[in-house]
This record gives sequence, C-alpha cells and structure tokens, in this order.
Amino acid sequence: MKLAMEGEIYLEDIPEFWYMLSRIELELGMIDEAKESLMNVLILDPSRSEIITLLNTIDIVKNSLTMKNNFSYASLFKIFEGFSKGYEYFYSPVSVDLYGSTLIVLDSINSRLVFIKKDSYNAYKLPVEKPGSFKIDPMIHALYYSDTKEGTIRKFNLSEFKDEGVLTSGFSYPVVCDVDQAGRLLIHDIKTGKFYVISPFGKKLIEFSLEQKYGVSFVNGAVFRFEKIYVQDLSDRSYRIFDVLSGEETSKLPFPDIDSFPVTFDVDRHGGIISLWSDGKFRHIISSSEIKEIPIDFDTSGINYLRYYPPFLLCSDIKKHKVYEFLFDKEKPDYIVSIFSYKMNQNSITVDFLFETLFGGLRMTGISPFLYVYDSKGRVGFDYTEFQKESSIMVVENSEKFFSEMINTLKRGNKNYVILTDRTDGFDLTNIMIQSKLKDITYYLLTNNTTDIDETLLTLVHSTGGIVIKRDYMEDLKKYLSMASPLTSRVRYNYDFSIRKIRSISIQLNVGEHTYSDTVYYVGGLKIEGGSE
Repeated sequence: MKLAMEGEIYLEDIPEFWYMLSRIELELGMIDEAKESLMNVLILDPSRSEIITLLNTIDIVKNSLTMKNNFSYASLFKIFEGFSKGYEYFYSPVSVDLYGSTLIVLDSINSRLVFIKKDSYNAYKLPVEKPGSFKIDPMIHALYYSDTKEGTIRKFNLSEFKDEGVLTSGFSYPVVCDVDQAGRLLIHDIKTGKFYVISPFGKKLIEFSLEQKYGVSFVNGAVFRFEKIYVQDLSDRSYRIFDVLSGEETSKLPFPDIDSFPVTFDVDRHGGIISLWSDGKFRHIISSSEIKEIPIDFDTSGINYLRYYPPFLLCSDIKKHKVYEFLFDKEKPDYIVSIFSYKMNQNSITVDFLFETLFGGLRMTGISPFLYVYDSKGRVGFDYTEFQKESSIMVVENSEKFFSEMINTLKRGNKNYVILTDRTDGFDLTNIMIQSKLKDITYYLLTNNTTDIDETLLTLVHSTGGIVIKRDYMEDLKKYLSMASPLTSRVRYNYDFSIRKIRSISIQLNVGEHTYSDTVYYVGGLKIEGGSE
C-alpha cells in the first residue's frame, strides 16, 4: 500500500502483494492467515485463477493424506520401437525405467543399455555377457544391474556415463528388484530363493527366504514401498508383505478369485498394487475386497515387465521388442507444482520448479509434454532442462523444536533432508506438510520399532517421500544423503524488461483431466517472491 501511495506501483496491483503475503505465510506454516490473505484478493478481484488454484492446493494437500484416489482411465501415450527404419535399437527389453526425461531400456540379448531421449537412441555396451535386470536410484544418479552369469550386482554412474564395476557378489542368479528412498537395494536370488536388502555401499543388511519358511515358493516379482517389501507369490496366490526393519512377514493380500495369474506388478504410494494379469487386464488391488480393473484397449500379450512412475506406467514387451508408455490418470488431483526460485538477466528468466506426487514426494521430471509457461498471463515459448539440485542434511534431536522454530531456517533453494532422531505428536499436520512441500523437505525417522510411532508423524514422513530407518543405519544414511542431488525441472524464456509493472510467472501442467499450476510475481527486474540470487 505504501508503494502504491508513493507511485511505485498502481493501486490495481495491490492484489499481487496480498498474494505475495499469503505465500510467505504458507512458508511460515501460517495456513489460516494465508487463506485470509487469499480471500482478500478474491474480494478485490474474484477472477484471479492463481488465487483459486492456491486455495484448492491447500485443501488438496490436506485431504490427500486420507482420500481414496482410484485410477480414472489409462491410455497409450507413446511406443518406443526396438526396430525402426531398418536399425535394431534393442531386441529383448527385459526391464525399463525413467531417469528424468530419459527412458532407459536393458537389452539383455545384446548386453547393452539403450538411452532414449526425444526420439534419440544411444547405446552403451555393458562389460558382461548376461545382464538380467536393473533399477535406477535417481537421488544419487546410479543404475544397478545384475550379471546373472557371474552372480554379481554392478553399478553404472549415470552422471559420468560409465560402468563402475561390481558393487556386491556371491549370488547364484540375482535379480535387482527395487531401490528404496535410503538407497538400499532389494535383490532376489532366483536359484536359492533368497531375498537380500543391500546397502548402497554393498553391505548385506537383511536376508530372508520364503522357501525356508513356507516350503516351495514360486515368486515372480518384489518391490519396496516405504518400510514394506511386497512379494508376488504365485504358489500361495498372494502378495506377501514383509517389514524391512525386521525382515519378518507382517501380512499378506490374497490374489483376486479369478482364473488367471499376475504377470508383473508394482505398488503405488498408498500401497495399492498395480498388476497385469494373464487374461490381458490391468488391475488395481487396493484391498482384498476392493479390486478394480483399469480398462485399456490394447494387446498386452507380450508385456513381461511394468514399472509405475506416475503419471506413466512403463511396460516392456519382450515378444514384440517394444516399450510402451501409458498415461494413468487418477480421479482426483494427485500432484503439486511449486516454483522455488527464479533468476533474471537482461533479456531472459530462468525458473526452477518441482512437480511431485502429493503423497510420497516422488519427484516428477520428463514432464515437458504437459508443460505450459506464462508470463503476465501470456503464454511464452521456453526451453526445458533438468539439473541436479544441491542438497543439505540436518540431524534433529528435538522434533518439537524443529517443527516450531528450526523449519523456518531451512534454505528454500536446496533439497533439504531432515533426519528425526526422536518422535513428537500433537502438531498440525496440514501446516507442517505445506511448509515441508514449499521448502522441499524429505524426512527420515530413526527408530527400531514402528509399532508405537504416532500415525500423524509417520504420515508426514511418508508424504514427503521419506521412510523409517533403524538407528544403526544412521551413518550409512548420512553418507548416502551426502551424495544425493535430485533432478529438478528448469525452464528458460525471454521477456521484455519493465521497471514499473508487476508481472507474473506461472508454471502450468495439464495431466489427464487435471490442471496443476503455481504463480509468483516480480516488479520489473525486482524480485518480490520466490526469487533467488
């Protein structure tokens, strides 16, 4: 208001300052005050879409922790051909994963990794004869793959694009099943029937066997999900669920009562099982009584492997030598976009932002097909890239003090990893969660026993993509996080300089039937919210 009276800004620009105030209040955890500021803007200008979007985002974040959110539809998004224009790019795609905007395929027959980005194919010949499977840890830019002939797990450096050799050995026929948020690998040794949890430094942490406990067991897949391991046991017709902290089975989910069997599966952030069955149908198994088919008009007969990387479901077809990218959309909004910094020079603006799942904190990259950028309500052309974001680690011994005071000291431009060594309860989950999203925080909770963890605290940890870790893993966790620099989205566009007019930057993503956006304002070359030097 003072700037308006002095002629520095126009009176009609006052709503932008109310919006700026609400963003600051959100970052300080003052949710009620932020909503009041936003309502003031609507009184002055009811047509502002960014205000309604931000109010909706607050409500979505609050409700996403408990709401059911089923898949609304699935559609084929893209096909990657192993053979194209007379050239063989890959022959036997045994597994597939995403690394930012790059799709990576393991071609087992030709012993190579194939990197696909913007329809450009690049191959890397692996120094082994029989690679069997792989998984990517995007936090430290590592790809782990199995050498089934030598019985080893090897590491490939994605940042430097080179094979770093054997990580761990001593297996008969290993399969790399998954990697969790603490960098631990889940390995299934098919010939011995044993499962192993391996640290990112090659140390065997947990070993268990279904055959030793339950007799002959035919397993065709296993994945991590937070503190749980899901094992697809065909002989028992169930998904066996194990506790990572103890290595013990805690529950199991029976297969649906149908005349078919699951070919491959993954688990979403809420513990729902996404599976492809021998009858050619995709199913979402939420509980033993809640099983939903995901209708899609597509021949799935050759699909041997799937990986859910929302909003995409990646499938490799070993018979047709193809990889499919399906778009799986949810009934309700499932993501959040947040601008955390921008930089200006004489003729361009660079905006750094993240797009992640509301629950589970899974960072989404490779989202340029859904992306729109606006400056002062006008759509602009842009260049999209991804960069490795700097990270910081904080070990917290007093959680109550952290949530009430110390959280406000964290630098917004960093990826912040917070290790909680004690527990607390009674705080406002909605306030802390929104603060944590804006400050890009992931929490890890140290404990040896999950049974007495406050449900609110556990939900907060999971919502940010963190997990519960045993206390004796703390030093390995700190070492692992010290190597982390997650990929983050960046756009750059040209602009016309103006010293007086308040202008906006908006990032918008249209995914399926839902629109996600975030907006910040600046005065000419002056940063007033969301900027960084």
